[in-house]
Amino acid sequence: EYLNEINSSCEMINNKQNIELSIIIPCYNEAGNIQLICEKLNTYHKEIQFELILVNNGSTDQTSEIIDQVSKKFRFIKKVTVQNNIGYGNGILSGIAVAEADILAYTHADLQTPPEDVIIGYRKIKREKHDISNILLKGIRLNRQKEDNFTYLLSKIVRILLGFNIEDINGQPKIFHKKLINYFVDVPSDSSFDAFVLYNARMAQLELVTFPVEFKNRFYGESHMGPSIIGKTKSGIGQLKNILLLSWRNR
Repeated sequence: EYLNEINSSCEMINNKQNIELSIIIPCYNEAGNIQLICEKLNTYHKEIQFELILVNNGSTDQTSEIIDQVSKKFRFIKKVTVQNNIGYGNGILSGIAVAEADILAYTHADLQTPPEDVIIGYRKIKREKHDISNILLKGIRLNRQKEDNFTYLLSKIVRILLGFNIEDINGQPKIFHKKLINYFVDVPSDSSFDAFVLYNARMAQLELVTFPVEFKNRFYGESHMGPSIIGKTKSGIGQLKNILLLSWRNR
């Protein structure tokens, strides 16, 4: 019911049936990255029947127009438009709302963790014969220049307030069975969405499976937390608030 209330519109580009994997990428001012994302994933489309759900998450640059352009070339794309950016989590939820596959994945559009890591993770699930309905797979970022203090602090807060330890909470991609969304209540719209998903995976008693992913420099666009210290501080406070709410429910 929550997903049905999301304020977004969807343009169906791909009418193929039997989609096995829905890849959701929220895009906020990511015009420079979208073409490359699609080209990288197109390499694997003959191997895996996936749909790529590109969410124009209230962008103010040419993101919407670029998605329209690549949709004409790559037939596996769905475009979702969120008129006003109210957060990273809301962007992902808007994509989940139109996903057709039983297996869901989401990652960032910034290319700091390559989009093909979703395929690598999905291959791992199939190769190791995991029961996808009983696991959540996530990336652990390598090659980061000094642990970013925010992610480190977030992990510590989650451990203290929610009672479990997870390395690299914001590491991408995340892949899980759509049954997990049955646990989604009072979903945060901001960047605490990652912690929320992992919290609910624990409540659903899913096994957490990890794999290493590269972490690269951003070339285009801007962080969903914003480029300024003020923006990052506001984002951090919002995430802390939502983790406190999770903690209250947990208790």
